[in-house]
Amino acid sequence: MAIPKSPPRLSSPVLPQREPESIEAICRERGMTLTRVRRATLEALRKHRGPVGAYEVMKALSIELGRKVSPPTVYRGLEALAAHGLIARIESRNAFLARDEPHRPPSGVYYLCINCGSATEVIDAVVERRVAYGARQLHFKVARQVHEIEGTCEDCQAPKKI
Repeated sequence: MAIPKSPPRLSSPVLPQREPESIEAICRERGMTLTRVRRATLEALRKHRGPVGAYEVMKALSIELGRKVSPPTVYRGLEALAAHGLIARIESRNAFLARDEPHRPPSGVYYLCINCGSATEVIDAVVERRVAYGARQLHFKVARQVHEIEGTCEDCQAPKKI
């Protein structure tokens, strides 16, 4: 069975600012409560261009919430947001990233710049179909997918002007 080809749909490296109602609607649809800590965690991640470690998130939350936030609180928030597809865990960096398109299933390919640390999520229907096809052929139930590509982004490749 041939898999039809389609061009990948590129998402913006700069996260679009979604209306809070949109994120709340996604949470309601997925049966998730968007608590104050989870909302602040998501906003802290959205402010960064690349993946952010849990302890950096913890510092940002402590400032945002005006109180010390413990590591278990941060990890619970990160795990809940990841489980509902609002953020992605970048395995190779042990860090988290706000997803560009949280309304889509979390199956994107992440391009990670080794110079500046930026990350871009690319939703590629061809990759999605190929993984699904392979899983069907093997009678394999996919629990999660990790697609991370490391290299140098366009900005870091550009010649420096003097």
